[in-house]
Order: sequence, then C-alpha cells, then structure tokens
Amino acid sequence: GVTVKVDLTGTAANKGDKVDILLGGVVFSPAASVILTDADVKAGFAMVMVSGAANWGVDGEKILSARVTDLAGNV
Repeated sequence: GVTVKVDLTGTAANKGDKVDILLGGVVFSPAASVILTDADVKAGFAMVMVSGAANWGVDGEKILSARVTDLAGNV
C-alpha cells in the first residue's frame, strides 16, 4: 500500500471529520479514508493508507486529491 499525507491547512477540519483520498476525483475502491483525531487536527495533517488492493486503474500518472467531510456530511 501507499501512505498519503494530507495537509489540513485551510480546511476547518475537526475531530471526527472523515478524510477520503480520491483518484481522479473518485473515491478508491476499497475506500482509503480516516476519521480525524484531535492529534491529527493539532498536527495539521492526517496520514491515510491506500491499500495495496486498491483499484489504481491502468499504469501511468495518477492525480490524487483529498476530501474532508464533517459529521453532517458537508464537504
């Protein structure tokens, strides 16, 4: 697998929010996500593991992004 460091600067992220890693704007299958802890928020970043079983698609350059969703489902 691959560990992705997600910078939380400017996101207004809080403990309990969910961070998803996206490939080309779509959530990985299986999902690569983490629920933020106080330590993540204080550190200003979260580490998210993308499983070795994740569907990366065909070989080549990949564009990854992250999405933070709060407990109410707001992005």
